[in-house]
Amino acid sequence: MRVETLSQAESVRLLRTIIAEFRTDDDDAELVELARLCAHLPLALRIVAERAAARPRMPLRDLITELRDESGLWDALSVGGEGDADEADAVRTVFAWSYRALAPPAARMFRLLGLHPGPDFGVEAAAALSATTPARARRHLDTLAGAHLLEECGHDRYQFHDLLRAYAVDQAQREESADDRRVALERVLGWYLRSAAAAARAGSCTYAMPLALEPLDEGVEPKAFNDAKAAIAWYETERDNLTAAVRIANTNGMDRIAWQIPAALTMVIADREPADTWLPAQRLALESARRAGDRYGEAITLDNLGIAYRHLFRLAEAEECFSAAMRIFQELGDTFGHARAANGLGVAHMFAHRVEDARSASSRPWSGHANSTIPSTSGPSPATSDGRSSNTRISPGRRRCWDSRPPYWLRRESPWSRPRR
Repeated sequence: MRVETLSQAESVRLLRTIIAEFRTDDDDAELVELARLCAHLPLALRIVAERAAARPRMPLRDLITELRDESGLWDALSVGGEGDADEADAVRTVFAWSYRALAPPAARMFRLLGLHPGPDFGVEAAAALSATTPARARRHLDTLAGAHLLEECGHDRYQFHDLLRAYAVDQAQREESADDRRVALERVLGWYLRSAAAAARAGSCTYAMPLALEPLDEGVEPKAFNDAKAAIAWYETERDNLTAAVRIANTNGMDRIAWQIPAALTMVIADREPADTWLPAQRLALESARRAGDRYGEAITLDNLGIAYRHLFRLAEAEECFSAAMRIFQELGDTFGHARAANGLGVAHMFAHRVEDARSASSRPWSGHANSTIPSTSGPSPATSDGRSSNTRISPGRRRCWDSRPPYWLRRESPWSRPRR
């Protein structure tokens, strides 16, 4: 038994027919969105349309906002009069016909996918979530797509209709223990963290702070990249999932994962994104690092926030973040981190046309540090006793080179020094 759906035009026509006597000014685009949220299922469309008709003064946009929340969407099929309850049961029955016909591994894949943090997913993420191989995961995903429980949205990529995702979450809560759900979530979030770190190493040629990444379950393989182009393409495809992963990790108390994802992607984000793209996730990352008492994670995240605020020209907030990062790095004895944050502060001062403050902030980092260290760029480093990656010492020749060079922003032409045209 398969879940049968209407076309978009048929779905909108059904909605219009039901609400015609009660609502006449609803926008077609909003009806299209409402139909999408109902997965174009006739029973679901009828229930939601009747609820819209019962609230003629409620803007349809407000109803759509309520339904976008998965619990609200499922509640919409569960709350109402006797007739609504009967139809809600019918929707569950339609889904159950397909779900119960699945082999146990495919059924488990379906309900665990309800825990996935973002709107769509690839084969490897599904494999990590269900602790199976990519080859087996692909077979299960094809089975789910064939039963119309998933939709293929690209090569090796799949997505739920919102209503089916809500049903998958409901089944996961019924059939998986809280511990099993948490373990599955940790697997997929850890996979995103490790894959993001691999993408950053392959896709960015610039330096980054060393990280001792949260360990990954045995048998779960992060994504590997042959070149920078593949790494950046993966990042751009998974951007929404990565920011959602930070939010979900923060909500579930997986604090190291929450702050390490944006930390691992520091230079990819700084080089490629509008400054506000990751700002909400970076704020959550800071909250997680502080809640975990991870001073190193707090310092890295403050430095990242400083970069974002500077790019947004919110210079007072940038200076506050860089200064706080400098203090923590100094407490930790991390001369490289201190130098990085000091340089960021200097650039922020420069943007504010405070040249002497900029020179003061950026003149100190490397002087007097005979044992200064920089992170290894050759790959992951073993963790030190305080949870950070070990550093590679600067050779005397390279240290002399670094000490003799001014901060990078002083080596570039200042935008205010260019002649006006």
